[in-house]
Amino acid sequence: NARSRHASDIITRNIRSATGVTSATSEQLVLRFGGANVTYNYDEDAGTLSRSYLGRTNVLLEGLKSLSFSLYQRPSSGAAYEQFAAATPTNAKLIGFQWECSRRVYGTQKNSQSLEAAVVKLRNK
Repeated sequence: NARSRHASDIITRNIRSATGVTSATSEQLVLRFGGANVTYNYDEDAGTLSRSYLGRTNVLLEGLKSLSFSLYQRPSSGAAYEQFAAATPTNAKLIGFQWECSRRVYGTQKNSQSLEAAVVKLRNK
């Protein structure tokens, strides 16, 4: 769906522009960005993903069934394809995210987007 793609585009653009990761959990990602922090927060109870920057908070997605963020190190030269070692905020070079959205269609639960996932490189770190 268009909102899911739009949210993915915003997060990807912010990760690529960030100068580093301030903190991260599976449900929250805080990036150093333009002299301030950008925070992405998943509210499991509300099923929403919000973005906070410079005191403004916007809901990017609603209807989330699950969401997770992951940090990875730069792959070594001999690493297998798409296998990345886990990282901490200080040594993260790649950030992964994935979510599953759903919505009600005619009174039943239907998946509007089964899965959105990406691994994005921090370009400025």
